[in-house]
Amino acid sequence: IMISKLSRRSSARKSVVANCATSLILFGQIETTLSRAKTIQPYIEKILTCARAQTLSSRRVVAKRLNNDLAVAKVFNIIVHNMSQRKSGFTSIYSTRNRHGDGAPCVLIALNKELFNVKDDLYDKSSQVSQLKKPIKKSVK
Repeated sequence: IMISKLSRRSSARKSVVANCATSLILFGQIETTLSRAKTIQPYIEKILTCARAQTLSSRRVVAKRLNNDLAVAKVFNIIVHNMSQRKSGFTSIYSTRNRHGDGAPCVLIALNKELFNVKDDLYDKSSQVSQLKKPIKKSVK
């Protein structure tokens, strides 16, 4: 996969792209610079397109490109099942701000919400909080 240089050595560049892609799968969205987002977008699109086959070979390819077994499991157990309507365009990039230190343009890269139609506790943390804060019923005597 051809990726931009990002002002890094090739090994560091591959690590940055793989880590950003893993974070995007796990959290659904990440904030990063525009150049990183444009580098991550085709990388993640190719991962999700490969995962659509749902074979052992495709699972090994995805596991090789992502750094986390939980991210691989999430791709194959949740995301792939909701991809049937869409052939491409799994991610979107939204402009947010310029970074304070160096003025670099920051963007939000996010997976489309329709990929998470299934109840997913990794993506929707608010469901865990609401379950913990249920009112305790007082017994009436």
